[in-house]
Amino acid sequence: SDPGVLHYANCGFSNWLRKYEMLGDFPDTVHGRQNTMRAHLAARDLVRRGDRAQLELFYRMFVMGDLVGELALLATRGLVVRVDAARHIV
Repeated sequence: SDPGVLHYANCGFSNWLRKYEMLGDFPDTVHGRQNTMRAHLAARDLVRRGDRAQLELFYRMFVMGDLVGELALLATRGLVVRVDAARHIV
């Protein structure tokens, strides 16, 4: 089978929050061009504001994609997969 790449950029709320705290107030533009990663910019702004409830809501909605049970629905349609093997390797 073909290899796959597992990328854990936002593994858990506390790690996601720490990531944006470390990134700090990064600019909207990169090399003179508008940053088009809107969720990245929104996360930066929310972390700057520091409202924990808003941060958790954003994380569940846009990072986890499971605010109202979407993951279960996607899984029943075969659109997401759980990769448990990685947990045993790392």
